[in-house]
Amino acid sequence: MRTATLLTAVGLSALVGCSSGRGGNAGGGGSGQGGGGSVEAPVECFEVKPGCVVPSEVTRIENPDVSAEDRGSLSRNNASFALDLGRALHSSTTNVVYAPFSISTALAMTYAGARTTTEQAMAAAMRFELPQERLHPAFNHVDLQLRKHAEEGGFRLHTANGIWAQIDVPLEKPFLNVLGESYGAHVRLADFVTATKEAEGLINAWVSHRTEGKIPKLLDEDVTPETVAVLVNAVYFHAQWKTAFVKDATQPGTFLRGDGSSVTAQMMNGRHQGSYGDGDGWEAVGIPYAGSAVSMFLVLPAKGTTDAFEESLDGAALEAIIDSTYQQPVDITMPKFSFGTSTSLKGALMDLGMEVAFGDEADFTGIVAGMKLWIHEVIHAARIDVDEAGTEAAGSTGVILNSSGSGLPAAPAAIVLDRPFFFFIRDASTQAILFAGRVNDPTAR
Repeated sequence: MRTATLLTAVGLSALVGCSSGRGGNAGGGGSGQGGGGSVEAPVECFEVKPGCVVPSEVTRIENPDVSAEDRGSLSRNNASFALDLGRALHSSTTNVVYAPFSISTALAMTYAGARTTTEQAMAAAMRFELPQERLHPAFNHVDLQLRKHAEEGGFRLHTANGIWAQIDVPLEKPFLNVLGESYGAHVRLADFVTATKEAEGLINAWVSHRTEGKIPKLLDEDVTPETVAVLVNAVYFHAQWKTAFVKDATQPGTFLRGDGSSVTAQMMNGRHQGSYGDGDGWEAVGIPYAGSAVSMFLVLPAKGTTDAFEESLDGAALEAIIDSTYQQPVDITMPKFSFGTSTSLKGALMDLGMEVAFGDEADFTGIVAGMKLWIHEVIHAARIDVDEAGTEAAGSTGVILNSSGSGLPAAPAAIVLDRPFFFFIRDASTQAILFAGRVNDPTAR
């Protein structure tokens, strides 16, 4: 009986302790201040049914032993992947926002079950250089550090990971242990076969809850009766600027859009104790949030070079730009903006070299032994709102696995962001890029 096999694989005894409800850490580990609301008491399920959370046999490792070398490798490689993906998602005319850390985390959880050529292709596309036994603890370290910075810095940043599995499919215990120990993720049961829409609704409700309603619907008829598992990450960020822009100083101004036309945007103006630098064909400014652990870096290419600049921007180049900025007063003129995007990452990831993971030659036997699994779809949604007070942003990524069976200047620097620019919300210590994007039209939503 497949149900009995599942219960054995995940260590569920007598069906007791399977909790339902979406509060607390049920269905996925959360991190950060103001994160997931109150913790609901587990509800015992005396029958295996959709919505039940299967308690993990392991607990999350709160103090992973990760070397400085491994931390540096992950930060550099994640930044490189973020820029690779940004180029693949390129648009000259529309706004783009995405959450690189969310995408990397969801795919890293999936990667834990990849084997043979699929594992190799995913590692190359994702820029993973660390072996699996060191990669996942490094992801755990970054996530825990982000939680610590939020708690100490007075801003809200929380992440959550979860996996929804077909109710009668046995998942491999080593795979579940990796998800539990390094990502704080538990298994939530779903019936994709006979209750497809209901299963998708459960996932969307969880994502909406974890992102404070900013991502109300991650999946839209993306789950099918052939779906075996869906791995999900969600991230929510809300922070005030260290120095707020004065609302009365916001004035209408001209913004040159990506297609060469112009639009009138609400331009914020203010002096910040931030960081500024310029180089060959670019200017950059870093605006700190309260607590100074996280900053938004804005990179403004020279006029008419935005697309070419984006093509040349990789992880090393971005770090060089950030490292070349100096702490100093900066007079900043920039638009308010508020927009969101939802997109399939399948084409972009295939372009980066992950084709085998999406085809019938995929090998995810580390997730389910003896069943042919492949990635059916990777859906990502993100939203960002920037105004005089600060920034609110959220992102979520779902990986759907299917089966055939189922220097200090004397004067302040100044920068006017009145044409397309790039933004990166970045944690200084871990160098994690939480959100990134391109503003072509600040008036578009």
